[in-house]
Amino acid sequence: MKQIAAYNRIIDFLMRQSFFIDALHKTLVELKVSKDDKIGAYVVLLDAHIFEPDKKGMTPFDYFLENAKLTSDQEKIYKLWRENTFFSLFEVVDAKRPQIADIVSNKSYKIDSFITNVKVKPGDLITARIAPKDEKKDAWIILAGNATSYPKEAIEILKRELTRDSYGINEL
Repeated sequence: MKQIAAYNRIIDFLMRQSFFIDALHKTLVELKVSKDDKIGAYVVLLDAHIFEPDKKGMTPFDYFLENAKLTSDQEKIYKLWRENTFFSLFEVVDAKRPQIADIVSNKSYKIDSFITNVKVKPGDLITARIAPKDEKKDAWIILAGNATSYPKEAIEILKRELTRDSYGINEL
């Protein structure tokens, strides 16, 4: 199964669940974000609603895993994603041989391909959720995110602040 199709399957399933639609709609209204904003805040908010836990610690992604009719191969990749996915700020290191570096941990990731409508170049900052392409974990995929070009100075200041004060990505 292609990764983008696998991610879209999660979205398609959850968009048929009233608890998910209601929570997403409430957030979009509160933040005044349009559903037509397909490359900006909407994508990031949709992703957050899929992977962030509720008060009981369960995510809509967990609900998907428990309730969607999946083949054993599909279940295997989704469980791999659940155990290894994370959202962070990444700097594009190389766009020709896609590679990004997490600016929080400084760890580099080889990316299978960029799944974004925005052209990226080395030095650009991406806010993204990544997951391993397969069990080997030698290549990663971008499930959702947003690429933005910031001045080099802004990225350096952000990196310095993150290392100095030990912020977590969600605390920014």
